[in-house]
Amino acid sequence: MAPREGRSPAEREEAFRRFRDGDLEGARQLCAKLCRADPGDAEVWLLYGLCHRGLGHGEEATRCLQRAVEANPIDPDCRAALGRVLIDQQRAGAAAAAFREGIRLLSTHEDSHLGLAAALLMAGRYREAVAATEAAEAAGVASGELFAQRATACERLHRLAAARAAAERALTLDPGQPRAAFTLAQVEARLGEVAAARARLEGLVATRLPPFRRAAVTAELGKLLDRAGEYEAAFAAFTAANRAMASTFDPRRVDVDAIFKQIDQSRAWFTAERVAGWRGDEPADDTPSPVFLVGFPRSGTTLTEQLLASVGGVVVSDEQAILDRLLADAPGLLKRRQVPYPDWLADLTPTDLAWLRLHYWKLAEEMVAPVAEGVTFVDKLPLNLLQLGAVHRLFPRAKVVFVVRDPRDCCLSCYMRAFVPNQAMVNFLDLERTARFYGAAMELGAHYRAVLPLDGVEVRYEALVADLEGGARRLLDFLGLPWDEAVLRFHERAGERDVTTPSYAAVASPIDRTAVGRWRHYQQQLAPILPTLAPYVEAFGYPAG
Repeated sequence: MAPREGRSPAEREEAFRRFRDGDLEGARQLCAKLCRADPGDAEVWLLYGLCHRGLGHGEEATRCLQRAVEANPIDPDCRAALGRVLIDQQRAGAAAAAFREGIRLLSTHEDSHLGLAAALLMAGRYREAVAATEAAEAAGVASGELFAQRATACERLHRLAAARAAAERALTLDPGQPRAAFTLAQVEARLGEVAAARARLEGLVATRLPPFRRAAVTAELGKLLDRAGEYEAAFAAFTAANRAMASTFDPRRVDVDAIFKQIDQSRAWFTAERVAGWRGDEPADDTPSPVFLVGFPRSGTTLTEQLLASVGGVVVSDEQAILDRLLADAPGLLKRRQVPYPDWLADLTPTDLAWLRLHYWKLAEEMVAPVAEGVTFVDKLPLNLLQLGAVHRLFPRAKVVFVVRDPRDCCLSCYMRAFVPNQAMVNFLDLERTARFYGAAMELGAHYRAVLPLDGVEVRYEALVADLEGGARRLLDFLGLPWDEAVLRFHERAGERDVTTPSYAAVASPIDRTAVGRWRHYQQQLAPILPTLAPYVEAFGYPAG
C-alpha cells in the first residue's frame, strides 16, 4: 500500500517500536505528530489511545480511540480497545456497547467477548455475564480468563457448584489464573472448606499480584482469620489490603477531602429558614415518591433492602446511583448549567419540580427496571444520607428509612472491605479517616432531621438481628406494606437477584449474629478512633464498653 500524503513510514514504524519497547511517552509524541499529518490513520489513532491509556490519561485515551473507530468503523480491535478504556473509567454501560459492536463485527473476536463479560461483571449484571461467557464459548473462545469470569458471576449468584466447575476449568487452562483461584477460595470458604480456602489465599498472597487483586485476596484472607479467632493477624491483613488498594489511588486526580467539603456545604446551605420557604412547592400531580433507604456504609442497609425485596409489589434499586444521576443531569435539563449545586435547588418552580420527578422515574426505569403503578420502589444507596436535603426538595412526601448500627462495628466493617477508592470510599482505606467520615456523616444526618420535616423511621441493625420478624413488621407498617412471610426466608431468594454490595454472600444465608459486637475483638487496634466515635455511641444509646 502506498503511503498516504503526509505520512512518514519511518516515523510510523518508530512509534510502534517505541510502544513495544515500553517508551509510551516517546510513542505518544510520535503518534500526535502522525495523527496531525494523517487524521485518517486508524492504526495510529489506536496506538495513540493505547499510549494514553498506559500513561493514565483516560479522557485523552477515550478521545483517540473514538477517532480510531471513526477512521475504521469495521475494525473490532478499535472497538475493544475503546471498551477497555471505558471500563477503566467505570463506564460499564458504554463499554458493554463497544464490546457488543466488536462482536457484531467479528463473532469470534476474543477480546470483545472477554471485555463484554468484564463490563457486565462491573455493572453487577451477573446473569448477563454468565450468558456472555456462554456465548463466547459457543463462538470458540476458550481461555482461563473466560471461565474465571464465569466463575465470578456464578459465585455472585450463589451458584456455588457452577462457580467451582468454572474456576477449576479456568485453572486447568491457565494454572496461574488469579481470578479463578480467588473465586475458588471464596467458594471453598462458603462451603465450609476453610482450611483449603485459607491455603489457597495464602498461596495467592505469596505470588505477584496487581494491587486490586492483592487487596481483594488479602481482605478475604483477613475474613477467614477473623472467623478463626486470629484477630491480630486478621487486622494486619485488613491493613495490608487497604494499603494495596490505596496504591491504586492517585490523590492528584481526586480531592480526598471533597466529601467533607460537600458535607460542610450542605450543613450551611440547608437551613430551617430556607426549607420553610419550600412548603408551597409540594407536588400537585400524582407522581409517586420512592422510599429512600439510607445509612452509613456497612450499617445493615443491604439486609434491610433484601427484606423489603422479599415482599410482593416491591422493587429495590441495589445501589444504582439514580439520585446522583438526576442531580448531575438537572442543571442541563433546567438550562442552568452555570448554577452550582445546591444553589439551583433554591428557586425551582412547580413545573421544574414535576419535570425533575419525571426524570427521576425515567432514570429508575433505565438503571433498574420499569416500575409499574402501585409498586413500591426502594432507592437504596447508603450515602444518599448526604443528599437528604435534595431528596426532600424533590420528593417532600418520600418516606426515609435510616439504618443505624453500632458505630464501632460499622467503622470496623468498612475498614475490613478494602473498598475500591472514590471520593467517599477512599476514606475507608485509613482507620482514622473512616471515623472522621462517620462523624461528619452522622452530624449531617442529625442536621437534616432537625431542619427537614422528613417522614422517617430508624431501623437498628442489632434489633433486626435479634428479632427479625418484629423489626420487619414495624418497617412494613411504616411503609404501609402488608406482612409477607417471605420476609423471614429472604435468604432463600437471594439467587434470584443481582446483589452488587459487599454483603452479597451474607444475604444468601440466615441471619448471622456473629457480626454484632465484633469490634470488641479489636479494641486495641480501634483504640485511636474510639474517642471520635464515643459521642455517636452515646447518642444512639449503645453501651460504652
